[in-house]
Amino acid sequence: MPNVSQIGAYKASSWWGALQATADYDGVRGYQVLLEGIMPTKMAELAEALGTTDLEGTLSEKAAWGQMVPGSKVSKVALFPRVDAPVKVAA
Repeated sequence: MPNVSQIGAYKASSWWGALQATADYDGVRGYQVLLEGIMPTKMAELAEALGTTDLEGTLSEKAAWGQMVPGSKVSKVALFPRVDAPVKVAA
């Protein structure tokens, strides 16, 4: 399973890469908290993938920046898998 320091724009070749990847996922986590009321099932899947299922408190407390630290475990998840349309073959 990859962690935050292995994924991101800089591939974590340095502390700056780890920091950047953490900031990217912290932003996604913030959106996940805000969208919980609209898409609770999908955002629960995302929270599990980000490893943030244990957040408690008010909306502003849960959405506060900086709750993910470098090294946090992140797993891949397809929240909205692509549905391929059937291909029509000319006869």
